Amino acid sequence: MSVNVLQIYINEVERQLDKKVKIVRLDRSGEYYGRYDESRQHHGLFAKFLEKHGICAQYTIIGTPQQNGVSKKLNRTLMDMVKSMLSNLCLHVSLWMYALKIVMYFFNRVPSKVVLKTPFELWTNRKPSLRHLDVWGRHTKVRIYNPQEKKLDEKTINEYLISYPEK
Repeated sequence: MSVNVLQIYINEVERQLDKKVKIVRLDRSGEYYGRYDESRQHHGLFAKFLEKHGICAQYTIIGTPQQNGVSKKLNRTLMDMVKSMLSNLCLHVSLWMYALKIVMYFFNRVPSKVVLKTPFELWTNRKPSLRHLDVWGRHTKVRIYNPQEKKLDEKTINEYLISYPEK
């Protein structure tokens, strides 16, 4: 995650939820924490950004993936689902990021055992609609907007469903 991505996320949280990001939990990898040399540790851009905005950085201990157990398990589950989707539809591995976005899209719209509300409900305070969901990778026809379109022109093109609109 870059500083720009974090800044976009913080802006979204503050404007959509009217809440402040107070704590970010990270591992002590160099891209987040900074680098050590003989004299001391030098904070990286990420750590400086958090410090500047008054956000507390909670770092896990190096070499202890147990501290990230929930996120590690979720990442493994998500990637297993992605592999399954790609292999089931015989799609190229280069589409893995679209499959992952779809998996996360679904995950955010279904409840878990621990929390009765979906992540979407917790974020927006409204129930998610599931009526627009369709089979990922399905062959479909797509209408492309063309203002110069004539009456007898082809109105659709053949495509595959690989993502949903972001907004």
